[in-house]
Amino acid sequence: MTQPQNDSLLEDRDNRSHHVEQMEVEEAELPAFKRVLLPTMGMFAGYACQIVLQGKLKSHLDVPQHGDLARAFTFAVSFQYIGNLVFRLAHNFIFGCFTSNVRVVISQFSMMTALAIVIFMFTTKTASMHLVALAYGLSGMAVGSFESNLISAITPLGKETKVWAISGLPLGFCIISVAGFILMGMGLPPVMLYVMTFILNVVGFVVFQFYVPFDVNSNRQQNIIESLKNWGEWMPQSFVFWLALFVDMFFVATFGPVLLYIFNDRAVVPLWNPNDTTWLVNHDLYVFTFQYTFERFLIILFLLFEFFGGGKFVYIRWRCWESALSL
Repeated sequence: MTQPQNDSLLEDRDNRSHHVEQMEVEEAELPAFKRVLLPTMGMFAGYACQIVLQGKLKSHLDVPQHGDLARAFTFAVSFQYIGNLVFRLAHNFIFGCFTSNVRVVISQFSMMTALAIVIFMFTTKTASMHLVALAYGLSGMAVGSFESNLISAITPLGKETKVWAISGLPLGFCIISVAGFILMGMGLPPVMLYVMTFILNVVGFVVFQFYVPFDVNSNRQQNIIESLKNWGEWMPQSFVFWLALFVDMFFVATFGPVLLYIFNDRAVVPLWNPNDTTWLVNHDLYVFTFQYTFERFLIILFLLFEFFGGGKFVYIRWRCWESALSL
């Protein structure tokens, strides 16, 4: 490479760095659009339904614990993770012609369709593994496409808006994994959680579509091919976050279902001894009390502290908390 070419590349890199710094200063001065909390809450409440209520759907459809039908159900619900994995990258190609905010809307409709299919199976007791696979595949596609595109879409609204949007992830999940299990322990049918989450996603869609200023919400994500060509500008700085998220999600995905499905074939759980018939506790209250309360309570307290204390780096800190608690 000749010296003029090298100088030109350095100058171009300096210009981009200056542009990024200028954008960060401008973003810091923008007010927070707190309403963006609702779309992320709806999306991740739907994600929680598909994860923590799998056993409820399995039981309602009379799928046994063992046998061919049980294996078919397990394979069908795995499309949640398959869709999530594929669309983390595939949205850049399949939805490449759309802006980020349009991709968010596609994700929201995918989640609403997934929830509607599950509600249909609950109300009609249709034990179709094809429908289960379709519902969980759409849900995985929705979650895999939603996060990065939402952040891209609201980036012009400033950092404070991103803090509120990202904080909707754990809060939405907690609606189902904490409040949902309390309500089911008090007698609420599981299908009502799907219905309420569907409504929350409709509200989130309306908020995002009509109450987010679209005049600054039309940016496209950078072309992935161009990003790969310039990997040296972003990969070294972001690698540690990749690693942290990988470790976090590995343990969450590995041990979360193990803990969740203990005593899943029983309406009550023996509190002290597996064979005890005296000290029994409702299964859903057991899940809430012994598996979710401590972790989610700490996370919610931490989020409230962040909201009232300035709210910076909340997503990274929340992920670190959840990684440690998962371990």
